[in-house]
This record gives sequence, structure tokens and C-alpha cells, in this order.
Amino acid sequence: MEPGKNFSEETENYKIFGSKLSEAIRKAENTEDLREAKSILIEIQQNFRGVKLLWKDREELNTRLQEAFRKINSQIENEKKQSYEEALLNYTQLKVKVDEASFLASNPKDFNETWEFLLEVQAMFKNTRLLNEHRETLYGKLQESFTKIKEFRERERNEFTSGSLQNQAQLNELLAEIIKSVQESDDFRGLKDRLINLQSEIRNAKLTREVRDELNTRLQDAFTMLHIRQDAVFTEKRQTAESQFQDFSSRAKEILKQANESTDYNKVRADIKQIQSEIRDSALFTEQRESLRNTIQEAFETVNNRQDQERLTFETEAQNNYNRLKKLVDDGLAQANESNEYKETREYLKKIQSEFRGIKMVKEQREVLYSRLQSAFDILNTRVDIYFREKKKNWEVKMQYRLSSLNTDVYRLRETIASETQNLKELEDFYQNIANPAVHDTKAVLGLKARMSSLQIGIEKKKQQVVEIENEIADLKSRIETDNVEDSSSDKSDE
Repeated sequence: MEPGKNFSEETENYKIFGSKLSEAIRKAENTEDLREAKSILIEIQQNFRGVKLLWKDREELNTRLQEAFRKINSQIENEKKQSYEEALLNYTQLKVKVDEASFLASNPKDFNETWEFLLEVQAMFKNTRLLNEHRETLYGKLQESFTKIKEFRERERNEFTSGSLQNQAQLNELLAEIIKSVQESDDFRGLKDRLINLQSEIRNAKLTREVRDELNTRLQDAFTMLHIRQDAVFTEKRQTAESQFQDFSSRAKEILKQANESTDYNKVRADIKQIQSEIRDSALFTEQRESLRNTIQEAFETVNNRQDQERLTFETEAQNNYNRLKKLVDDGLAQANESNEYKETREYLKKIQSEFRGIKMVKEQREVLYSRLQSAFDILNTRVDIYFREKKKNWEVKMQYRLSSLNTDVYRLRETIASETQNLKELEDFYQNIANPAVHDTKAVLGLKARMSSLQIGIEKKKQQVVEIENEIADLKSRIETDNVEDSSSDKSDE
């Protein structure tokens, strides 16, 4: 009976581990990371240790496993070969660009274009697979190109600066001569032509921006001086009285227009007083004064009539607004006392509050209504505070339940950590007691090491979970204590 039973056990093991091996091989073949695929095969290989199997069955399973190992190893070697070939191809292609950059840096035509090309080539190094020695060689040569173009640019800048200083001296001398002529000569046409010609020379000369701007500024000053002298020579002096009359007439018409249109009556009256004062001190003729006085008097009467009419309109509109807002405020106050729809009630009160903005109303009436509206807000706030205090009590119960649950989780995790730590210690003791160093690298020992590493990682993860849960517990306690302190402060404040 016993031999038959053993034979049946080995056959059953063959079926079980044959299925597991097939699943592991399938999983390894579908895994993109070849090293991870190899780890899968190593793990299933470790599972065969100590399993009872018939010799032929073990050989069959081992043959299938070794064939899977061979395929994975072959793929790993092919991947290394492809990476090497890709690095060589990238080197060949990038070398052409680096050589081109070196040539352009040695023979630059447009510094900016060459510099941009060097930056483009430099960017090609990023995320490009290369052998280290190839990367160092090409990158070093590219940096030499950067150095060359910087030296060329510095040399050209120095030459440009030198030429700019020479041109600046010549143009300054010409400009000084023309400015002197502008101050003395009456040949305005000829002077203007000379300034235009000098302007063209400044535009086409090799100059730094600062020097060009300075010369153009002085040139514009010369144009301004020329125009001023032209105005002084060709513009006749206007008679003072006529000039003043035209100015006052224009201002008086504008004041009359504002008297008919503007609502800033105080400003219109101030403008009337100002122009009246200036007219009294002016050199106007009698008929001119009378003409202006009639216009100003009309403006004065117009602004008085408009203000009287507006005051009457305001009082009527203000009373209507008061009656309408009073109904809204009374309704809002009733809702604040009775309604349980706190959010809707608050929005309704805010809507009533917005009605006060820009509305015409007597100041005393506005203050009475606004005070009642604020009372509605206060009543609503008090009711909302009471509501949330009751709600907070329920929240504290939930938080205490959560704390209890978290403390239970910490206890269970620590129990597990203690158990797994003891297990790890036993495995480590067993490993240290292996007498023969020759077996240290066997598959069985490697499996033992993997098991110890897995246990260590699991213990560390659980320790981290304990830390995280304890932090959450501390945070919850802090929130509960903070809320209690705030409630205590609020109660003292209410007292």
C-alpha cells in the first residue's frame, strides 16, 4: 500500500508543478523586462527543491525549465548586442554633426546661426545611446567648437567697438558744426537738409547702439532748436486781448455745456467762480466781457435749476427704494429667525445686501435698514454656529472610532513584525551555521538568501506602515485637541 501511495503523490506533484512551470514560462515570455523574466524562472526553479517526483518527470520538467532559461539568456545577449550596435550607429551619425560644427566654428559666416547649430548638436547628446569613450571624444570636440566661436565673437566685438569709437568722433564733430550753424544762421532750408543728410550717415554708420542713440538724441535736439527758431522768426505775435478772449470764450462754452450735462454741480460752480475771477483781472474789452458774462450767467442759472429738479426726483425715488427694501429686509429677518435652509437664507441676505449698492436713499433710512439686515446676519450666524456645534459632536465620535481602529492596526502590524523578525533570525542563524563555504553559492543557498531578503523588505514595509499609521493617529489627536481648544476659546469669547 505505501509504495502505491508514494507513486500517486509523485504523479500528483508532477501535474501540479508541470502546470506551475507552464504558467511561469508563459509569464516570463510575456514580460518585457528580461531580468524580471529570469527572476520568475529562478523563483519557480527554487519551488522544485525538495518536491517528490519520478526521475523521468523531474528530468522532463528540468529540461523545459533549462530551455526557457536558454531563450531568456539568448534574448539578453541579443539586447546587449543591439545596444552596442545602436551606440556605434549613433556615434557615426553624431560624429558627422560634430565635424560639421567644428568646421563652422573654424569658418563662421553668421555667428548667431553657427551658435544655434552648436546648441542643436549639443542637444543631440541627450538621451542618445553612446559608448563612454565615444561620448567623451565627441563632446570634447564640440566644446572646442564652442570655445572657437566665442573667441571669434569676442574678436569681432572688439573690432566693432574700435570702429564705432572712430565713427563717433567724426560724427560728433559734424554734428557740433551743424548745431553751431542752427544757433546762428537763418538759412533754415539748408540747415534742415544738412541735418537730414547727417541723420542718414548716422543710420548707416558702424556704431554701437548706445552711441547711435546718443547721436540721434542730439540730432533731434538740433531739429527742435531749428523749429523753435523758425517759429520765432515766421510767427507773428498775436494780440493779447484777442488771445485771452478766444480762450475765455472756449472755456465759457464748455462750462455751459457741463452745466447742461454734468451731475458734478460743485465742480461746475467752482469753474464758474474761477473764470469770473480771471475775467476780472484780464485785459478784455467791455463788449468782450459782456459777451462772456451772458454765457456764464446762463450756465449758473442752468446748474441751479437742474440741481433743484434732481433733488426733487431723488427724494421721490429714495422713498420708493426705502419702501421696497424695507419689505425685503423684513422678509430676510423673518427667514433668519425661522428657516433651516441656512445656505439659501445666507444667499438671500447677501442678495438683499447687494441691493444697497448704488441705490438712491436718504442716509438715515439706509442706516436703519442696513442695521436690521446686519441683525439678520447675526441671528443666522448664531443659529448656524449652534447647528455646527451639534454636528461637530458627531464628528468627534467618528474620530474616536477611527483612532481605535488605527490603534488596532498598529498592534496587529507589530505582532506580525515580531513574528517575521523571529523567522528572519532563525533563517540567518541557519545560514551562519552552514559549515561548508563551498555551498554558499548553490541554488539552495541563493534561494535562502532571497527568502531572507524578502522577509527583511516585508518587515521594513510594515515598520513604515506603523510609522504612517502613528502619524495619522497623532494628526487625528491634534485635530481633536485643536478643535477643543478653539471651542474653549470661542466659549470664553462668547462670555
